[in-house]
Amino acid sequence: GQWSCDRDGGALFYRPRPGETPATAGLHAGGLTELLHIEGDPASGATVSKLGFDGIVFAHTGDPALPDSSQAESDVSAALHWRGVHDSYLRRCQIRHTSGWGLRCGDGCRRLDISDNRFEDLGAGGIAINGATVEGSPGVTSEIRICRNRLHSGGRFFHGAVAVLLQHTPDNLVDGNEISQFHYTGISCGWVWGYRPSITRNNRIVNNHIHHLGEEKLLRDGGAIYTLGPQPGTVIAGNIIHDIEGDLITWGIYLDEGSSDILVENNLVYRIASECCRLHYGRRNLVRHNVFAEGGNAVVSLTRGTMDMECRFTAGDNALSFEHNVYITGPDKPFMIKYILDYEVQEDLSSVRSDRNILQSPGHALPPLVGEGYHMFRDDYLQLLPLEVARNRWRFDCDSYVAAPGDLLADPGAAGRMSPAQRQLYTLYRQGSRS
Repeated sequence: GQWSCDRDGGALFYRPRPGETPATAGLHAGGLTELLHIEGDPASGATVSKLGFDGIVFAHTGDPALPDSSQAESDVSAALHWRGVHDSYLRRCQIRHTSGWGLRCGDGCRRLDISDNRFEDLGAGGIAINGATVEGSPGVTSEIRICRNRLHSGGRFFHGAVAVLLQHTPDNLVDGNEISQFHYTGISCGWVWGYRPSITRNNRIVNNHIHHLGEEKLLRDGGAIYTLGPQPGTVIAGNIIHDIEGDLITWGIYLDEGSSDILVENNLVYRIASECCRLHYGRRNLVRHNVFAEGGNAVVSLTRGTMDMECRFTAGDNALSFEHNVYITGPDKPFMIKYILDYEVQEDLSSVRSDRNILQSPGHALPPLVGEGYHMFRDDYLQLLPLEVARNRWRFDCDSYVAAPGDLLADPGAAGRMSPAQRQLYTLYRQGSRS
């Protein structure tokens, strides 16, 4: 049905759907922006601890009255707002029909367990974690377990919100969650642009199932898993990501500006609007033992290598290494592309290492290995480089295996190069690609 609210007159007008009557229609009008607010004082040591919430339904919050927000809609209110909470849990609860976020854990929250909950029909995002940025401060938020939750249908009012947001926070676990039907990004980790120091590190984003994001194509420049800034010790592993859409440019695993010292391994990523894995710029990232397939433009990509926004880089620095991955690309689509934007100074592909991968295309002719100078807003290339040229110029994929079309597990050369985990992921891909 359709409805309109006269706030000044205190009246709500509703035009029902066919067959709906006042006797059968359910009406909920949320009048609160918060349903549970827990406020400790980390600075003075007056924290709140040993609370447990199990099997409770938190539903129907009202207008957050914040039409203008920031990146990822991070300032929008939350139904549950915790600050200075230690050693507590939220388990088997339902958080639904919210005008803003589901749960926000602010300064000084530590050792929390957020597990087996359902976050559904959210005006903004699902779970936001943020704290102080100074090492050793009592306001640092860390050691949060976000496990086995289902986060579905978010960003209803604030489209840029994400399902799980880790801002300034180290040592967290995001494990075994299912995320779907958000407009922008599934899991976002890091809140520092470029190479500036960051407290965000040692986060584990593992075993999550992220699918069907961005189907309405409202936003661009997002990803199923998104990182920002240096994050030593952060691991992205064992995730299954597929059917990620968006407006023009959207990625599966997106290492954005300054993402550094991140390990990406044993993930399955397929049916992605742009590429399965992308680096904007960063240092010392390792991408290995993944199965990447069916990227809209290519399988993997990067833009600047190690070069920052001021076009500064040091020759010989390593941006990332692609090792022991399975790449499956479409006919005539390159395996890797190097983006360009509208700046003059560029770093070439010498900051990237790529080898010992498995390369496959369904066509009989192997597509170009590299599309160099791809312009995302014009969908064209400066040049397409075949495998032998890329090998001679950058030593790319000298020991990689070119597989014939068909089942890789039936190809001894390919199957023998795949790890047991990769063989399992590839089997899941074969099953999912038929659906």
